Amino acid sequence: MSDHLSKQVSMSFEGTVEKVKNEIEKGGFAVFCETDVIKTHEAKLETGFNLYKIIGAYSPISFYRALQRDKNIGVLLPFNFMVQQDGQGTRVSVEDPTAITKVHHDEKIAGIFTRIQKKLQKIIEAV
Repeated sequence: MSDHLSKQVSMSFEGTVEKVKNEIEKGGFAVFCETDVIKTHEAKLETGFNLYKIIGAYSPISFYRALQRDKNIGVLLPFNFMVQQDGQGTRVSVEDPTAITKVHHDEKIAGIFTRIQKKLQKIIEAV
């Protein structure tokens, strides 16, 4: 079992970023934040990275349900989609939320994150 869900696409980087954001919203999630890693860090680090953005997303309903079980659940959220220029295409990945159950052993929260995993997988597949 991988700790992330991932897909390689042939779309442009910016086209992929927009598609991911649209699919996040269609999937019932909210885009929480967007970080352009290169713009934020390249001037300081001069790493030569390919284009790379992180899009934070969360499900308000699922977050509320998990929060009722554990007031500290926010340290595990949002779910970060990574969009990275990769050779001839673009790679899209998101953490597999069921990996959280390795460190959080509440069965109800595990059920919430299993349902979220299915939704995130659909988002990745739709890109």
